[in-house]
Amino acid sequence: MLSVIIPTYNQARCLDLTLRSLVGQTTGREQFEVIVVDDASTQDIRAVVARYQADLRLRHVRHAANRGRSAARNTGVTEARGEWLLLMDADSYAAPDLVERHLRRPGDAGPEVVYGRRIEPSWGTFARLQQSVPTEDELLPMEGDHRDLPQPEGSPVFDVYRRTAWMFGFTHNLSLPRELYLQVGGFDEAFVEWGYEDTDFTYRIYRHFGRDSSRFRYDPQALCYHTPHFRDWATEWENTK
Repeated sequence: MLSVIIPTYNQARCLDLTLRSLVGQTTGREQFEVIVVDDASTQDIRAVVARYQADLRLRHVRHAANRGRSAARNTGVTEARGEWLLLMDADSYAAPDLVERHLRRPGDAGPEVVYGRRIEPSWGTFARLQQSVPTEDELLPMEGDHRDLPQPEGSPVFDVYRRTAWMFGFTHNLSLPRELYLQVGGFDEAFVEWGYEDTDFTYRIYRHFGRDSSRFRYDPQALCYHTPHFRDWATEWENTK
């Protein structure tokens, strides 16, 4: 079974859309669970979760005080029952086969860590998405994942990052074994503001495997869409610690 871990802080509208997209997965609900970790939001996250509890194996865990995304993810993993984890954000709208792409089958000897693709859609594309998943031809040039750089002819996908795969592991769409998560100590809870807790996490996995980038794989077919919403980027960068 796969456990989907979603930390959230005051993203009620985005979370509603993310959970809606998980209801529509091609994978049966018995094969995955969803754990929403509410990091002491002032919005009513419990009410959002309640809308989807009949359709998902869904649990809501709430922190008494705001502790940051690292701590929220660690709490979610503590609550998880699956052997595999899919780390998502509350503003990640899943394509219908996202969970299926991240599910591992018995005997799967593939890389331990799988990075999924994230599309940065325009408001118009996102409005269409809620009716049907747009094709690649329907996306605008700026609607993509910067990891989709052109590759040398004949090279495998993600070849351009083959020596530094850990640098591109963003936790809006990343899966790995729960055992590996625990072996590297989870997320460093010293990261309490915005950014870089995911880079630190994947770097420690890279070190755990003796600096072996082959333990990471980028799957552009494991797709989610970043829900458009307004952000104060100046404040985000000021809060990077």
